[in-house]
Amino acid sequence: MSTLLIRCPLKPFAGAFTGLAGEWEDLACAQRFEWCLVEDVDAISPSSMQSGIGSIDSMPYADEVLALLPTLDVRLIETKVPLANPKKLQAILPTLLEEYVLSSTATMHISALPPVPGQPAMDRTLAAIDRSWFTWITSQLENVLTSRVRLIPDCLLLSLPGDALVSGLATDPLSPSLAKSPTLMCVREGDALVYCQRTGTQMGLAWAEYCAPNAQQHANASHDYRSSRALPLPSRLGSMSAVPFSWTWAAPSAIAFLAANASSRAPNFALNLLPAGFKSRVGVSMPTGPSAGLSGGVRGATALAWVDPLTWQPALRWLGLGIVTIALGFIAQLAWLGVSNWRWGQQMELLAMQSLNPASMAKLNSGTNQHEVLPVFLDQALSAQRSQGAVTDADFAPLAAKLQQLSNALQVQSLQQIQYSANAMEFEFKTGGLDYSSHETVMRVITSARNLGLFVTHLGGTRYRLEAFAGLGARP
Repeated sequence: MSTLLIRCPLKPFAGAFTGLAGEWEDLACAQRFEWCLVEDVDAISPSSMQSGIGSIDSMPYADEVLALLPTLDVRLIETKVPLANPKKLQAILPTLLEEYVLSSTATMHISALPPVPGQPAMDRTLAAIDRSWFTWITSQLENVLTSRVRLIPDCLLLSLPGDALVSGLATDPLSPSLAKSPTLMCVREGDALVYCQRTGTQMGLAWAEYCAPNAQQHANASHDYRSSRALPLPSRLGSMSAVPFSWTWAAPSAIAFLAANASSRAPNFALNLLPAGFKSRVGVSMPTGPSAGLSGGVRGATALAWVDPLTWQPALRWLGLGIVTIALGFIAQLAWLGVSNWRWGQQMELLAMQSLNPASMAKLNSGTNQHEVLPVFLDQALSAQRSQGAVTDADFAPLAAKLQQLSNALQVQSLQQIQYSANAMEFEFKTGGLDYSSHETVMRVITSARNLGLFVTHLGGTRYRLEAFAGLGARP
């Protein structure tokens, strides 16, 4: 898997600019992008790296791109940020930044870096960049031929002063040709030296010092980065020395940064200064013929994107939201059914109460059936219908017909015993092929009766009871 490292140019110091793209082009800023291609990130070595300086269009293809923005062009500020949705957060960020900057926040592009795992959610790092310069840098990076582009401050390639990595160009014992990441670096920009230091997990600072080369430096042709070592550094840096920027140590440090933050639990896993709507031109048509391998590389990058956790984060977020919505819908439906069943029972009891005669009311108020309206009403209705000679569902003939339907559904030829009481019918199966006292068979008999609209209860052993008025929840 190949990785292309790009170091963006520093915003020009002098001159009053209106922010038009033509001004940056006049200063040839587009030709000052430094790049380094690492062919094999698993076995990085000087022989596996290619480097150069030029425009974005002149850079080779890679599976992923890590762009480095000079920290001098980024103001990183740690502050308390209220918990709000992205739309509201973007509206209040300029207000939070006003006390830290001298210029107007209207000319800045402000973004909140992702929270660091294990830290309070309100402790965030804000990144402020000149809006016109950021827009120009973004438009340039859109020409990169890859589907995965990431922009970070270059201070994140450095080591913290307390880290185990040694400051300076100490070599790695396993790879003597590769240098470890320093804690302070410098880059010459014209007559100025730009220093950069990392101060936290997502924090860093940079400053520029004027350093015009003297005549002796011109004579010795030593007008390069090494002249920075002769400059006095701030006393708070102690004995720390500045190391010139070089892909010799920057490329391994960048690959190590990507590897360390490949997990979603890493502090800088989702750190990317590019806007949410950023799109590279990887989707445009590719040339055929000798450059056909380029399109094959793009297809390879697209295939790798399917295993990238960042690709699946939106889909998984919507999937979780859908599952939660369905679960809440089921809970709401069950609650509605429970309330409807309770209201139906209350309405049935109210209607039954209005139909009770004085004798039934007296029976309801005194006796074992107190506060049970439906059984008293059923007794009253059965007595009234039977006194008129009408047939009810609690009579023998209707119950016998229902029992015959149940026997046919269970494919039972005959029963051991049938006993009719005033309002129900008890029956017993013959002991033979099936054990009607087992739990499985009992559930089969009750389920078959329920499918026929009957109410059957198990009395123990092979005995069952067929109730009248199935569905009322009560019996006379």
